[in-house]
Amino acid sequence: LKFNEKKIKERTGGFINLYERSVTLKPLDLKTGGDTITLPQLVVKDWNNLAGGVKTSGSIDLDLGMLTARLGDLFKQQSKITVTGRSALKIDADMTGGDQQFVRMDGKIGPLKIDVKDKQPVAEDSIRVKADLKGDILGQNFKLHEFELSSVPISLNAAGGITQDKLERVLNAEGSVNLDLMAVSAYLRSLADLEVEMIGDSESPFAIKVRSVDGRWIDLPKHSEFTTSFHADTIRGFGLLI
Repeated sequence: LKFNEKKIKERTGGFINLYERSVTLKPLDLKTGGDTITLPQLVVKDWNNLAGGVKTSGSIDLDLGMLTARLGDLFKQQSKITVTGRSALKIDADMTGGDQQFVRMDGKIGPLKIDVKDKQPVAEDSIRVKADLKGDILGQNFKLHEFELSSVPISLNAAGGITQDKLERVLNAEGSVNLDLMAVSAYLRSLADLEVEMIGDSESPFAIKVRSVDGRWIDLPKHSEFTTSFHADTIRGFGLLI
């Protein structure tokens, strides 16, 4: 991940325990560029072990354009894609419990607009997202107890987890996906230049598998396997009508 902030505004209060090397901040408000983080309380149990000693809950309001720029390594085609919009998430996280760490998120993304070079943009007013992770999250060995995403073209729920395979990490998840095929067709025409029209609603099981590369999560589409099926009332494209 890449972070390069020219200006950060912070407001907080709290107390420090020098003997235990712990900090409790109440509240913590951060503003970095277009992002706002509001935490009623942030507890650091040992500042010599920041990654494994943080507990907090609160809200995070992110600028999606800045976020996608920071996540550039995950998607190699990111330079051709411009994302604008905001996300508002509530988060509850405890990274102090070893293999009992957890992160819970619930909120919405939107309004969202995706522009791909030389293609028609696509937009969504609101996308609901919810996630519940538990295990050794910092060690990337955890269970995804729940993941939900709800939008007009696609809604899905899934469960799974990340495990280790030799030197790599592997994410496996299974669930069900509901597709509004007319809306999906519009996305395919805009983002992939596929002149296809589909009509109908389809609910089917799906599975996804993603592998790390040299221990890093990079170029995710290239290293992902996604399997599902769907039923359409009508498919029109490539000179065919089905």
